[in-house]
Amino acid sequence: MTQFASASQISNASISKREAQSLDAQLRAGFNAQELLSEQARRKALKSLRSSLERHQHALMDALRRDLGKPAFEAYTSEIGFCFQDIDHTLSHLSDWMRARDVSVPLALQPASATSYHVPKGVVLIISPWNYPTNLLLAPIVAALAAGCHVVCKPAEDTPHTSHALGELLAEALPPSQCAVVQGPGAEVVPVLMEAIRFDHVFYTGSTSVGRIIGEQCGRELIPCTLELGGKSPAIVLEDADLDVAASRILWGKLMNAGQTCVAPDYVLVHDSVFDELLHKMTKLLNDRYGTDPQQSPDLARIVNERHTKRLATIIEQAEVLHGGNTDLASRYIEPTLVAGDLSADWMQSEIFGPVLPLLKVANWQEVKATIARYPNPLAAYLFSGDKQAQRRFVEELQFGGGCINDTIIHLGIPGLPFGGVQQSGLGRYHADAGFRTFSNQKSIAKNTTLFDAPVRYPPYKDKVLQAVKWLLG
Repeated sequence: MTQFASASQISNASISKREAQSLDAQLRAGFNAQELLSEQARRKALKSLRSSLERHQHALMDALRRDLGKPAFEAYTSEIGFCFQDIDHTLSHLSDWMRARDVSVPLALQPASATSYHVPKGVVLIISPWNYPTNLLLAPIVAALAAGCHVVCKPAEDTPHTSHALGELLAEALPPSQCAVVQGPGAEVVPVLMEAIRFDHVFYTGSTSVGRIIGEQCGRELIPCTLELGGKSPAIVLEDADLDVAASRILWGKLMNAGQTCVAPDYVLVHDSVFDELLHKMTKLLNDRYGTDPQQSPDLARIVNERHTKRLATIIEQAEVLHGGNTDLASRYIEPTLVAGDLSADWMQSEIFGPVLPLLKVANWQEVKATIARYPNPLAAYLFSGDKQAQRRFVEELQFGGGCINDTIIHLGIPGLPFGGVQQSGLGRYHADAGFRTFSNQKSIAKNTTLFDAPVRYPPYKDKVLQAVKWLLG
């Protein structure tokens, strides 16, 4: 397996066009040999991946701590355990997903039969981000293997220890004819890969700006792609909300992984009648959960690098701080911070992606909709209300990828729910059968008998036959 996996090489690794073509030849040979065509072979690959994950889980958790300061609880639940659940769900449903589907045939075309098949697309590229480097690499790989695809994967360079551990895990789990790991800076590695290899699908998770570039590259070559991006995901707290639950669950969703979560609540729209009470409850919860000196808390992750820490510190400097606000560049620490929302502020024009939470007052549902329209098509949205009509309007009237009512981010933990964005927050879906379909080509086959061949469909056409066909086709 060609990969650049030593910790000292990760940040400087690159790949040549010739090496990329060699990887492609190896993977194409495996695909053409139908190594993952059968259900048995796909199950074997998935079980091998699961076994390797079991053996490497402690190394991965240590790497996540070194790269992101992730508490062990968060590292397991949102990364390792998530992947176990995803593999198990896939194994339990794989037979049904792979099963050919017979469809009905119109009377005029009988005795033909019709069947819909799903066949693997081929050799695919998976590019993962740094914020959940294990989960967001392995989950697409699980979907690709389930569909029978062979994979080139590019782990995130900003989390070098985790990427190195993932390279070792995948090298152990899968043969080089089924999976290749390429390390290195995405800006250098990905263009070489896409120039040298005509992939059958490209799966990218990351920023919207880079997603546009990937989408343009795929568009030029007419390569199908899935783009899992981001956006400003709102939480909405209406006047009838259970404020204790709302405060608790919004902060939990926001502060997991120090806010570096693509579906974290990016800002909160609070009905003006409950704004002060919600702020009070949030402030108390932050003190209860992280203490008066959150920097000493073992339950708070760190920002991935100095550049992002500086960016978040600048936001805090420019905002009206309601709670928190302390930073430490040397340790990549940003205190959980509540700020007054300001729709005109520069820092409100893009995803915050950190433990800084703006709170904004709204007077009614129309104001909620108007505010969200300023940051359209978020990846996620969250409503806190017990009102059935409000819940219906939330689902029907707002455009977003997915979300929760009276909770945050738990929709990602439900393996049967497809996941993805809308327009600039993403293209395509994965998880559950959506991932299997993403990496499959749907093939429609009609099969007819040769025992007889009715002449009525061939010229010269007869008026009485046309009348009969009109009757049959309605």
